Amino acid sequence: MDQLAETSLVELAKAGDQQAFAELYNRYFDPVYDFVSRMTRNRDEAADIAQDTFLKAMNALGGLQKGASFKSWIFTIARNTALNRLEKASRTRPLTFEDNEGDEVSFDVVDTDRFSDPEEAAQAGAIASLVWEAAAGLDPKQLSLLDLHLRQGLDSAEIADVLGVTKNNGYVMLNRLKKAVEEAIGAFIMFKSGRQYCESLDAALARADIQGMSPETRKLVERHVAQCPDCEERKRKLAPLAAFAAFGAIGSPLGAKAHILEGLMQQWPGPAAGGGGAGSGAGGGGSTPRGGAAAGGAGGAGPSFLKVASGLAMLAAFLVALLFVPQSPIALTRNDGSTVKLADASPGAGGGSVATATATATTAAVSPSPTDTPAPTATPATTSQAGAGNAGPTPTHTPPPSATPTEAPNTATPTATRTSTPTATPTPTSTPTPSPTATPTKVPCDPLLNGSVFALEIAPGGSAGLVVTNPQPCDASFSVGTSGGLWLSASPAGGTIPPDSEALVTVSVSSSLLPAPEGDYFGTVTVFGPNNSFTVEVTTTRGGQPPQVQSITGQCLVTALGVSFTATITDDVAMGSATVYFTASGGAAHQVALSDTAGNTWSGTITGVSARKGSNFRVVAIDASGKQTTQAFAAPC
Repeated sequence: MDQLAETSLVELAKAGDQQAFAELYNRYFDPVYDFVSRMTRNRDEAADIAQDTFLKAMNALGGLQKGASFKSWIFTIARNTALNRLEKASRTRPLTFEDNEGDEVSFDVVDTDRFSDPEEAAQAGAIASLVWEAAAGLDPKQLSLLDLHLRQGLDSAEIADVLGVTKNNGYVMLNRLKKAVEEAIGAFIMFKSGRQYCESLDAALARADIQGMSPETRKLVERHVAQCPDCEERKRKLAPLAAFAAFGAIGSPLGAKAHILEGLMQQWPGPAAGGGGAGSGAGGGGSTPRGGAAAGGAGGAGPSFLKVASGLAMLAAFLVALLFVPQSPIALTRNDGSTVKLADASPGAGGGSVATATATATTAAVSPSPTDTPAPTATPATTSQAGAGNAGPTPTHTPPPSATPTEAPNTATPTATRTSTPTATPTPTSTPTPSPTATPTKVPCDPLLNGSVFALEIAPGGSAGLVVTNPQPCDASFSVGTSGGLWLSASPAGGTIPPDSEALVTVSVSSSLLPAPEGDYFGTVTVFGPNNSFTVEVTTTRGGQPPQVQSITGQCLVTALGVSFTATITDDVAMGSATVYFTASGGAAHQVALSDTAGNTWSGTITGVSARKGSNFRVVAIDASGKQTTQAFAAPC
């Protein structure tokens, strides 16, 4: 079965094939555990989330569309489960954890086999600890997508499935994320280690009295790298995403994989709603794994790791043996000669069994006499049915002492009591003793709410709809919360969804409350139901274009040695800084910081430096989000 295509395994599992689901579990448990362990950095919590992931998948398998990717689906469940846990925990996560023996498990170990070039492998190993330290500080949503793409191998289309967006949006969002993360990690590494190679960078950080990484530190580092060829080349060679992608897998605790599978199989629900086809049981709602008894043994026995399945087989054999033991409670033939019909003695899906037996003693029926004294009547058939609220037997009159029934009633194991009341009228009337009527067991309703999407991309000032569905046959209350900033809102804040209905939640981004600097802003909308919650990521972008240098001119000073510069620079949101760089006639490099003097006009002057025979004049404009534009211009004189 391990050679079957994933889609075939999914369809077999939907039809009730335990072995097919076990094969899917074996294929994906290790990657899922590795993924959630990097998010939680907690061994036991990672195992618990992995177990919860496959339990949810097992119970919701019927909702997976035919032909859909099981891989992206199972990682979607794992990601949402982990994010919900992390959001509720709100605690600092360590960079490592301990294994079963108490030894430290590191997350920054590079698998050098992933590199064909030994030099690249050595470079990745040299920066591995810094890459992991920077990556661990990312927002969990960003870290999860980065891990799914680079380490677990989900492509942009599968990432789109995880986020619940179109393939095109998934591609755009993934590329934006990779670029932003690469810049952030690169700046972090340059801050941590680059200053030991560049005295200018070290001096700049020292002057600013910067002790730790922050948005301001990142901007300072990026400005320096933009003007320092050596640092720019060093940063380019870092390839932090390649090092992240090469991090080795984290193994699960010893025995956890088999133990979790055993627990899952004990709760196997049988054929999924909407499932069918091969592997479905006949009649009782149970399931027959491929190669099991229903197939006549053609496919061989199931895998050894299905301990529960083998246990059920032993139980079934034991029950069959009891059928032929007269003293057993379910014997087909008893010492008293009565017979038992076994309606269903097969183990149930959950590992139990349900047996319904009907014992019948055959008697001869005697028609009542037309006289006042009724003729003797044989004891009627006595019926017993486990678990059913059957009506009592139809009563008849008690025969007089002289009456002799055709056949003595079977009184070995009577379970029904018949009562009759003779009357003086020619036609006897009996008053039956009412038997208790079984009250139908009310099936509990525990609604699990579903969302139409897992991510939304909304422009400033815009809105989008989120459909919340209640597929259960009872009302479900819900509430909505947001995080990320006042710019994000959702309406309504809560309500009640009728059975098999849905509610529309409108998610809006306020342009006036969005921070002024351009760039990407992230928030979340969380829907809380009676028994579950799910989170939708919201991304909005302020601006997005680099600065535009409309013009740049220089003028050599006549009365003094020096030069002045004037530039017209615009940006779609907000400018940050503008600097002119050039090489003087003596070969020394100089820079002039320009100031925003009026509107889009930036100007600055440097004295004591001759620019008459200078070269390599260029202006570097950086906006508030860090996007930059470099434009060369001619010598001023």
